[in-house]
Amino acid sequence: MPESVIAEHRNLGIAFYKAKMYSDAAREFRRITELRASDASASFYLGLIALREARWNDAAGFFQRAAVSAPRASAVLVNMSYAYERLGQLEKARIALEQVVTRASRPEPLAYLGLASLALQRGDLDVASSALASARSAWGGTAPPASWFHYAGLEAAMRGDPEGAAGILSEGVARYPASAVLLNNLSVAQEACGNFDGAREALDLAVQTDCAMPQLYRNLGDSLGRQGRAAEAQAAYQRAAAASATAAR
Repeated sequence: MPESVIAEHRNLGIAFYKAKMYSDAAREFRRITELRASDASASFYLGLIALREARWNDAAGFFQRAAVSAPRASAVLVNMSYAYERLGQLEKARIALEQVVTRASRPEPLAYLGLASLALQRGDLDVASSALASARSAWGGTAPPASWFHYAGLEAAMRGDPEGAAGILSEGVARYPASAVLLNNLSVAQEACGNFDGAREALDLAVQTDCAMPQLYRNLGDSLGRQGRAAEAQAAYQRAAAASATAAR
C-alpha cells in the first residue's frame, strides 16, 4: 500500500480528532488498520477515541495492539494503564506504568502520577508519597498539573494531616483558580483544620466555576445547614441531585 494513501487517511483522522469529530476520525483510523494491521499510530488514536467515549475494554485492546508495534512508546502504556484502571484492573495498570518507568529514556511524570493514584487506591501512602515526589521532580521547573495537587492533598489527608493537605491544595488553587475539584478539596481540608470561614470561601469560589460536581453542592449544603440557612442548604442539595442525575445519563 503506497505510503501516500496511509498518510491521507492519517491526516484526515488527526484533523477529525482535533475537531472532536470522533466517529469520522475512527473511520479513517480503522481504514488504516485494514490496510496496515501493524500501524501503531492508528491503533493508538482508536484507543484515545475509545477513552473519550468511555469504552474502556475497547481502549485497552487498541492500546495493546499499538504496544505490539511500539513497545517502548510511553504514551501508549500510560493510556493503557488508565484504561485498565477504569476497568478496575489495578495490577495490570501498575505493570504498564512500571514498564514506562523502567524503559523510558527520561523520567515520565505522568507514569509516576499514575503510580501515585494506584498506590492511594491501595492505601499504600509511602509508595504514593515517593511517586508524587518523583513526578514533581520529573516536571522540573514546570508547575505540575492540577491533578498532582489533588493526589498530593489526598495523600496528606489520608495521613491525618489536614494542615498539610490545606497547604498543598492552597498552592494548587493559586495556580489553578478555576479547578472546582481543588477548591472543593481545599474546603474539606480547611474545615478539618477548624477554618470554617476559609472552607466556605473555597466553596463559594468553586460554585462559580463551570463544574457541575455533585459532591461540591452536597458540601455546600452541609456548610449552609450548619449555619442554620436551611432554605439555601436545601437548594444546594437539589443542585447536587440534579448534577448526579445529569452525570448518570
